[in-house]
Amino acid sequence: MTEEEDVLPAIYISPSGEMTPFVLEIYLKDDSNIMVKVSGDDTGRLWIRAMMKAGTRLYPDRSHDRAGMIFAIAMSALMSAMNNNTRNLASLQNRTLAHWIASNRLVGFQTTKAYPKQKEEIEKITYGGTDKPREWVIRIQVLDTGNKDFKMLQISAGEEINKQPQYYATVETVYAVGK
Repeated sequence: MTEEEDVLPAIYISPSGEMTPFVLEIYLKDDSNIMVKVSGDDTGRLWIRAMMKAGTRLYPDRSHDRAGMIFAIAMSALMSAMNNNTRNLASLQNRTLAHWIASNRLVGFQTTKAYPKQKEEIEKITYGGTDKPREWVIRIQVLDTGNKDFKMLQISAGEEINKQPQYYATVETVYAVGK
């Protein structure tokens, strides 16, 4: 492989924050005396070091400015990746909890065979959360299927954001009417 070829990185960051261990070394093309080294372990911890070879003088050619720039670019990229990772984790958590809530409600109907009579119901429950319990909105809909002997039960779960329901997950089933 020549210097001109692109090398694809093999650093993967999971939604829970783990990542493949890595070491990234950045050298200035014109001045190989300055290096920024970024490394990470499998628990998501990062280390960033700016290094210079012994005897390198900073001020005459302002090479420290270039090293700082490389350091800033590396930090920006890593912070962006970690920010996206955190956002993805929160979204995954919301969808997982909402799916559990909707599935539990559906199993309750299937077990008792006491399906709702109204076309639509909205319920609010408190569930989950570490600091304080979270308030969830559950929408239960009974829909026509085109066959008078069957109905579709659709259950969505989510949270109210700015007084509007934001549903993260929906589960559904078809059941026989009057059986």
